[in-house]
Amino acid sequence: MSKRILDFNSQLFRIFGHHVFDYDQVEVHRNNCQQANGIYDIIFCHREGLQDNFEEIKSYTKPTTHLIIDTTVESGNIDILLDAVNHICETEPFKVTLIIDADMNCYLENNKVSFECIYGSELVFFAHTNVFSDSRTFIEPDTYNYIHKFQSLNGSMRENRVLLLLELIKRKLGVGDRNTPISFLFYRNKQEKFSHHDLNKLVKQLESNGRINKEDVQLLLNFELPLNYDYREEEYHNINHKIDHNDLALINIVTENTHGLGIEEDISKYITTFTEKTLKPFLSGQIPIFIGPPNLEKELRKLGFDLFDDLIDYSFESEQDQHARLKLKINELERLLDTDIFEYRKLNNLRFNKNRILVQKLANKGFDIVDEFITNIIYT
Repeated sequence: MSKRILDFNSQLFRIFGHHVFDYDQVEVHRNNCQQANGIYDIIFCHREGLQDNFEEIKSYTKPTTHLIIDTTVESGNIDILLDAVNHICETEPFKVTLIIDADMNCYLENNKVSFECIYGSELVFFAHTNVFSDSRTFIEPDTYNYIHKFQSLNGSMRENRVLLLLELIKRKLGVGDRNTPISFLFYRNKQEKFSHHDLNKLVKQLESNGRINKEDVQLLLNFELPLNYDYREEEYHNINHKIDHNDLALINIVTENTHGLGIEEDISKYITTFTEKTLKPFLSGQIPIFIGPPNLEKELRKLGFDLFDDLIDYSFESEQDQHARLKLKINELERLLDTDIFEYRKLNNLRFNKNRILVQKLANKGFDIVDEFITNIIYT
Protein backbone atom coordinates (compact mmCIF):
# COMPACT_ATOMS: atom_id res chain seq x y z
CA MET A 1 0.00 0.00 0.00
CA SER A 2 1.37 3.43 -0.92
CA LYS A 3 2.04 5.92 1.85
CA ARG A 4 0.31 9.30 2.03
CA ILE A 5 2.91 11.99 2.66
CA LEU A 6 2.51 15.66 3.68
CA ASP A 7 5.19 18.32 3.35
CA PHE A 8 4.01 20.72 6.05
CA ASN A 9 6.63 23.45 5.65
CA SER A 10 7.34 23.22 1.90
CA GLN A 11 10.93 22.23 2.54
CA LEU A 12 11.28 18.69 1.28
CA PHE A 13 13.53 19.92 -1.52
CA ARG A 14 16.17 21.04 0.99
CA ILE A 15 17.70 17.60 1.65
CA PHE A 16 15.25 15.27 -0.11
CA GLY A 17 15.24 17.00 -3.50
CA HIS A 18 17.32 14.22 -5.03
CA HIS A 19 14.55 11.73 -4.22
CA VAL A 20 11.29 11.57 -6.14
CA PHE A 21 8.09 10.49 -4.41
CA ASP A 22 4.51 11.71 -4.28
CA TYR A 23 3.49 14.08 -1.51
CA ASP A 24 1.00 16.84 -0.69
CA GLN A 25 1.73 20.31 0.58
CA VAL A 26 -0.19 21.79 3.46
CA GLU A 27 -1.92 24.49 1.38
CA VAL A 28 -4.00 21.74 -0.26
CA HIS A 29 -5.88 21.01 2.94
CA ARG A 30 -5.37 24.08 5.15
CA ASN A 31 -8.90 25.33 4.47
CA ASN A 32 -10.45 21.90 4.90
CA CYS A 33 -8.77 20.18 7.83
CA GLN A 34 -11.76 17.91 8.41
CA GLN A 35 -11.09 16.07 5.17
CA ALA A 36 -7.37 15.97 5.89
CA ASN A 37 -7.73 14.68 9.45
CA GLY A 38 -6.02 11.35 9.97
CA ILE A 39 -5.06 10.61 6.38
CA TYR A 40 -1.28 11.04 6.44
CA ASP A 41 1.16 8.22 7.08
CA ILE A 42 4.21 10.51 7.03
CA ILE A 43 4.44 14.23 7.78
CA PHE A 44 7.61 16.24 7.16
CA CYS A 45 7.94 19.53 9.02
CA HIS A 46 10.59 22.02 10.01
CA ARG A 47 11.33 23.09 13.57
CA GLU A 48 9.28 26.28 13.20
CA GLY A 49 6.28 24.20 12.16
CA LEU A 50 6.71 22.00 15.19
CA GLN A 51 7.30 24.78 17.70
CA ASP A 52 4.83 27.33 16.30
CA ASN A 53 2.10 25.32 14.57
CA PHE A 54 2.00 21.93 16.23
CA GLU A 55 -1.78 21.94 16.71
CA GLU A 56 -2.23 22.35 12.97
CA ILE A 57 0.27 19.57 12.27
CA LYS A 58 -1.59 17.39 14.72
CA SER A 59 -4.83 17.87 12.78
CA TYR A 60 -3.33 15.90 9.88
CA THR A 61 -2.10 12.98 11.98
CA LYS A 62 -3.41 9.59 13.04
CA PRO A 63 -1.99 7.30 15.75
CA THR A 64 0.27 5.55 13.23
CA THR A 65 1.58 8.75 11.61
CA HIS A 66 5.35 9.13 11.36
CA LEU A 67 6.31 12.75 12.13
CA ILE A 68 9.70 13.71 10.68
CA ILE A 69 11.24 16.97 11.88
CA ASP A 70 14.02 18.27 9.64
CA THR A 71 16.14 20.86 11.44
CA THR A 72 18.96 21.10 8.89
CA VAL A 73 20.11 24.64 8.06
CA GLU A 74 18.35 26.03 11.17
CA SER A 75 19.89 24.30 14.19
CA GLY A 76 20.40 27.07 16.76
CA ASN A 77 18.96 26.82 20.29
CA ILE A 78 18.80 23.04 20.07
CA ASP A 79 17.88 22.57 23.73
CA ILE A 80 14.53 24.32 23.23
CA LEU A 81 13.74 22.11 20.24
CA LEU A 82 14.74 18.92 22.06
CA ASP A 83 12.44 19.80 24.97
CA ALA A 84 9.56 20.28 22.52
CA VAL A 85 10.25 16.98 20.75
CA ASN A 86 10.53 15.08 24.03
CA HIS A 87 7.21 16.54 25.17
CA ILE A 88 5.49 15.41 21.97
CA CYS A 89 6.87 11.90 22.38
CA GLU A 90 5.50 11.77 25.92
CA THR A 91 2.02 13.00 25.02
CA GLU A 92 1.31 11.79 21.48
CA PRO A 93 1.04 8.26 20.03
CA PHE A 94 2.82 8.74 16.74
CA LYS A 95 6.44 7.97 15.90
CA VAL A 96 8.81 10.96 15.80
CA THR A 97 12.12 11.24 13.95
CA LEU A 98 14.42 14.23 14.38
CA ILE A 99 16.90 14.99 11.59
CA ILE A 100 19.64 17.24 12.91
CA ASP A 101 22.89 18.48 11.37
CA ALA A 102 25.04 18.18 14.49
CA ASP A 103 26.93 15.55 16.46
CA MET A 104 24.36 14.24 18.95
CA ASN A 105 26.43 11.41 20.42
CA CYS A 106 27.08 13.09 23.77
CA TYR A 107 23.46 14.19 24.19
CA LEU A 108 22.03 10.77 23.36
CA GLU A 109 24.48 9.06 25.70
CA ASN A 110 23.41 11.26 28.61
CA ASN A 111 19.68 11.64 27.93
CA LYS A 112 16.89 9.11 27.54
CA VAL A 113 14.78 10.01 24.52
CA SER A 114 11.75 8.46 22.84
CA PHE A 115 12.39 9.85 19.37
CA GLU A 116 14.55 8.47 16.59
CA CYS A 117 17.50 10.74 15.83
CA ILE A 118 19.15 10.90 12.40
CA TYR A 119 22.16 13.12 12.90
CA GLY A 120 25.66 14.09 11.89
CA SER A 121 27.65 17.21 11.07
CA GLU A 122 27.96 15.76 7.56
CA LEU A 123 24.35 16.82 7.05
CA VAL A 124 25.44 20.47 7.31
CA PHE A 125 27.59 20.07 4.23
CA PHE A 126 24.95 18.24 2.22
CA ALA A 127 22.15 20.64 3.23
CA HIS A 128 24.19 23.68 2.20
CA THR A 129 25.84 22.43 -0.99
CA ASN A 130 23.35 20.24 -2.85
CA VAL A 131 21.71 21.80 -5.90
CA PHE A 132 18.18 21.60 -4.45
CA SER A 133 18.95 23.47 -1.23
CA ASP A 134 17.40 26.88 -0.59
CA SER A 135 20.67 27.78 1.14
CA ARG A 136 23.06 26.40 -1.45
CA THR A 137 26.62 27.66 -1.06
CA PHE A 138 28.99 27.09 -3.94
CA ILE A 139 31.95 28.34 -5.94
CA GLU A 140 32.75 28.25 -9.63
CA PRO A 141 36.17 26.85 -10.56
CA ASP A 142 38.48 29.72 -11.29
CA THR A 143 41.53 31.57 -10.06
CA TYR A 144 40.88 33.57 -6.92
CA ASN A 145 41.82 37.19 -6.61
CA TYR A 146 42.45 37.96 -2.93
CA ILE A 147 42.25 41.73 -2.75
CA HIS A 148 41.56 42.45 0.95
CA LYS A 149 43.34 41.39 4.09
CA PHE A 150 40.19 40.43 5.99
CA GLN A 151 36.42 40.53 5.72
CA SER A 152 33.35 39.44 7.63
CA LEU A 153 30.27 38.43 5.67
CA ASN A 154 27.96 38.69 8.61
CA GLY A 155 24.36 38.64 7.49
CA SER A 156 21.62 39.66 9.91
CA MET A 157 22.34 41.79 12.95
CA ARG A 158 23.12 39.74 16.05
CA GLU A 159 24.79 40.31 19.40
CA ASN A 160 28.14 38.76 18.47
CA ARG A 161 28.29 40.78 15.25
CA VAL A 162 27.67 44.03 17.10
CA LEU A 163 30.43 43.11 19.56
CA LEU A 164 32.75 42.35 16.65
CA LEU A 165 31.91 45.71 15.09
CA LEU A 166 32.69 47.39 18.43
CA GLU A 167 36.11 45.72 18.60
CA LEU A 168 36.91 46.80 15.05
CA ILE A 169 35.88 50.38 15.79
CA LYS A 170 37.89 50.56 19.03
CA ARG A 171 40.99 49.13 17.39
CA LYS A 172 40.52 51.09 14.15
CA LEU A 173 40.69 47.86 12.18
CA GLY A 174 39.24 48.38 8.74
CA VAL A 175 37.14 51.31 9.90
CA GLY A 176 38.05 54.04 7.45
CA ASP A 177 41.55 52.65 7.08
CA ARG A 178 42.05 51.95 3.40
CA ASN A 179 45.38 50.27 4.01
CA THR A 180 43.54 47.47 5.79
CA PRO A 181 40.11 47.35 4.16
CA ILE A 182 37.30 45.13 5.33
CA SER A 183 34.09 43.93 3.72
CA PHE A 184 31.55 43.92 6.50
CA LEU A 185 28.16 42.66 5.32
CA PHE A 186 25.63 43.87 7.86
CA TYR A 187 22.01 44.09 6.80
CA ARG A 188 18.54 43.47 8.18
CA ASN A 189 16.61 42.60 5.03
CA LYS A 190 16.42 43.35 1.31
CA GLN A 191 14.70 46.68 1.82
CA GLU A 192 17.07 48.06 4.46
CA LYS A 193 20.78 47.48 4.10
CA PHE A 194 21.52 48.69 7.61
CA SER A 195 18.96 49.04 10.39
CA HIS A 196 19.91 51.65 12.98
CA HIS A 197 16.76 50.70 14.89
CA ASP A 198 17.98 47.11 15.29
CA LEU A 199 21.46 48.32 16.18
CA ASN A 200 20.12 50.66 18.88
CA LYS A 201 18.00 47.85 20.33
CA LEU A 202 20.94 45.46 20.55
CA VAL A 203 23.24 48.14 21.97
CA LYS A 204 20.75 48.89 24.78
CA GLN A 205 20.41 45.18 25.47
CA LEU A 206 24.17 44.74 25.71
CA GLU A 207 24.45 47.76 28.02
CA SER A 208 21.69 46.51 30.32
CA ASN A 209 23.42 43.13 30.54
CA GLY A 210 26.67 44.81 31.55
CA ARG A 211 28.50 43.60 28.43
CA ILE A 212 29.40 47.08 27.23
CA ASN A 213 29.88 50.42 28.99
CA LYS A 214 28.61 53.91 28.19
CA GLU A 215 31.70 54.74 26.16
CA ASP A 216 31.12 51.62 24.04
CA VAL A 217 27.49 52.64 23.55
CA GLN A 218 28.52 56.02 22.17
CA LEU A 219 31.09 54.46 19.83
CA LEU A 220 28.43 52.18 18.34
CA LEU A 221 25.62 54.73 18.16
CA ASN A 222 27.87 57.37 16.61
CA PHE A 223 29.34 54.93 14.11
CA GLU A 224 29.11 56.06 10.48
CA LEU A 225 29.64 53.55 7.72
CA PRO A 226 32.79 54.24 5.70
CA LEU A 227 32.78 53.84 1.95
CA ASN A 228 34.77 50.61 2.00
CA TYR A 229 32.02 48.71 3.82
CA ASP A 230 30.38 46.27 1.45
CA TYR A 231 26.59 45.81 1.08
CA ARG A 232 26.24 43.45 -1.85
CA GLU A 233 22.88 42.38 -0.51
CA GLU A 234 21.62 40.76 -3.70
CA GLU A 235 24.40 38.19 -3.78
CA TYR A 236 23.75 37.03 -0.24
CA HIS A 237 19.94 37.22 -0.31
CA ASN A 238 19.63 35.05 -3.38
CA ILE A 239 18.53 31.45 -2.88
CA ASN A 240 22.06 30.45 -3.90
CA HIS A 241 25.08 31.79 -2.02
CA LYS A 242 27.66 32.06 -4.77
CA ILE A 243 31.10 32.93 -3.46
CA ASP A 244 32.59 35.64 -5.64
CA HIS A 245 36.15 34.65 -6.54
CA ASN A 246 36.92 38.17 -7.78
CA ASP A 247 36.49 39.87 -4.41
CA LEU A 248 37.83 37.75 -1.58
CA ALA A 249 39.72 38.70 1.54
CA LEU A 250 42.48 36.37 2.59
CA ILE A 251 41.09 36.16 6.14
CA ASN A 252 37.41 35.46 6.73
CA ILE A 253 36.05 36.33 10.18
CA VAL A 254 33.14 33.91 10.41
CA THR A 255 30.41 35.06 12.80
CA GLU A 256 28.03 32.17 13.27
CA ASN A 257 24.34 32.53 14.15
CA THR A 258 24.87 30.97 17.57
CA HIS A 259 27.97 32.09 19.37
CA GLY A 260 28.37 30.85 22.90
CA LEU A 261 27.40 30.55 26.51
CA GLY A 262 27.82 32.37 29.76
CA ILE A 263 30.83 31.96 32.01
CA GLU A 264 29.26 29.45 34.40
CA GLU A 265 27.96 26.92 31.88
CA ASP A 266 29.64 23.63 30.99
CA ILE A 267 30.69 23.91 27.36
CA SER A 268 31.63 20.22 27.19
CA LYS A 269 27.93 19.34 26.89
CA TYR A 270 27.12 22.05 24.37
CA ILE A 271 25.63 20.85 21.07
CA THR A 272 27.74 22.63 18.46
CA THR A 273 25.93 23.74 15.33
CA PHE A 274 27.08 25.80 12.37
CA THR A 275 25.82 27.08 9.02
CA GLU A 276 26.99 27.87 5.51
CA LYS A 277 29.08 30.71 6.97
CA THR A 278 31.52 28.14 8.33
CA LEU A 279 31.68 26.36 4.96
CA LYS A 280 32.53 29.49 2.98
CA PRO A 281 36.22 29.91 3.92
CA PHE A 282 36.87 26.23 3.22
CA LEU A 283 35.24 26.47 -0.20
CA SER A 284 36.97 29.72 -1.09
CA GLY A 285 40.43 28.92 0.24
CA GLN A 286 40.45 31.57 2.95
CA ILE A 287 42.04 31.58 6.40
CA PRO A 288 39.14 31.37 8.88
CA ILE A 289 38.74 32.94 12.29
CA PHE A 290 35.51 31.70 13.87
CA ILE A 291 33.40 33.90 16.14
CA GLY A 292 31.05 31.05 16.90
CA PRO A 293 29.87 28.62 19.55
CA PRO A 294 32.28 26.91 21.95
CA ASN A 295 33.84 23.72 20.61
CA LEU A 296 33.35 24.80 16.97
CA GLU A 297 37.06 24.52 16.16
CA LYS A 298 37.18 21.17 17.98
CA GLU A 299 34.27 19.82 15.89
CA LEU A 300 35.84 21.01 12.64
CA ARG A 301 39.12 19.27 13.49
CA LYS A 302 37.21 16.05 14.24
CA LEU A 303 35.73 16.27 10.74
CA GLY A 304 39.24 16.53 9.30
CA PHE A 305 39.66 20.22 8.50
CA ASP A 306 43.04 21.90 8.61
CA LEU A 307 42.66 25.04 10.75
CA PHE A 308 46.26 26.15 10.15
CA ASP A 309 47.51 25.76 13.72
CA ASP A 310 51.03 26.65 12.55
CA LEU A 311 49.72 30.11 11.64
CA ILE A 312 46.96 30.77 14.18
CA ASP A 313 47.43 30.62 17.96
CA TYR A 314 44.33 28.77 19.18
CA SER A 315 44.95 29.26 22.88
CA PHE A 316 41.73 31.33 22.94
CA GLU A 317 39.75 28.07 22.70
CA SER A 318 40.24 27.48 26.42
CA GLU A 319 38.42 30.74 27.27
CA GLN A 320 34.81 29.89 28.20
CA ASP A 321 33.38 33.40 28.32
CA GLN A 322 32.16 34.22 24.83
CA HIS A 323 32.97 37.94 24.98
CA ALA A 324 36.47 37.47 26.36
CA ARG A 325 37.03 34.82 23.70
CA LEU A 326 36.01 37.26 20.96
CA LYS A 327 38.56 39.83 22.15
CA LEU A 328 41.30 37.21 22.20
CA LYS A 329 40.43 36.24 18.63
CA ILE A 330 40.65 39.85 17.46
CA ASN A 331 44.04 40.06 19.22
CA GLU A 332 45.09 37.15 17.03
CA LEU A 333 43.67 38.85 13.94
CA GLU A 334 45.79 41.92 14.66
CA ARG A 335 48.86 39.74 14.97
CA LEU A 336 48.11 37.97 11.67
CA LEU A 337 47.73 41.27 9.86
CA ASP A 338 51.37 42.00 10.72
CA THR A 339 52.52 38.76 9.07
CA ASP A 340 52.93 37.92 5.39
CA ILE A 341 49.71 35.94 5.08
CA PHE A 342 49.77 36.21 1.30
CA GLU A 343 53.07 34.34 1.20
CA TYR A 344 51.70 31.78 3.67
CA ARG A 345 48.66 31.24 1.44
CA LYS A 346 50.87 30.68 -1.60
CA LEU A 347 53.18 28.21 0.17
CA ASN A 348 50.26 26.19 1.58
CA ASN A 349 47.97 26.07 -1.42
CA LEU A 350 47.69 22.26 -1.25
CA ARG A 351 46.31 22.40 2.30
CA PHE A 352 43.63 24.90 1.29
CA ASN A 353 42.66 22.68 -1.64
CA LYS A 354 42.34 19.67 0.68
CA ASN A 355 39.88 21.61 2.84
CA ARG A 356 37.83 22.43 -0.25
CA ILE A 357 37.76 18.79 -1.35
CA LEU A 358 36.79 17.69 2.17
CA VAL A 359 33.62 19.81 2.00
CA GLN A 360 32.39 17.70 -0.93
CA LYS A 361 33.44 14.43 0.70
CA LEU A 362 31.43 15.31 3.81
CA ALA A 363 28.49 16.40 1.67
CA ASN A 364 28.56 12.98 -0.01
CA LYS A 365 28.46 11.30 3.41
CA GLY A 366 25.53 13.52 4.33
CA PHE A 367 23.72 12.39 1.20
CA ASP A 368 24.32 8.75 2.14
CA ILE A 369 22.70 9.37 5.56
CA VAL A 370 19.67 10.97 3.91
CA ASP A 371 19.44 8.34 1.18
CA GLU A 372 19.45 5.41 3.61
CA PHE A 373 16.82 7.03 5.81
CA ILE A 374 14.44 8.02 3.02
CA THR A 375 14.74 4.62 1.32
CA ASN A 376 13.83 2.84 4.56
CA ILE A 377 10.77 4.96 5.35
CA ILE A 378 9.32 5.49 1.87
CA TYR A 379 10.04 2.27 0.03
CA THR A 380 9.70 -0.36 2.77
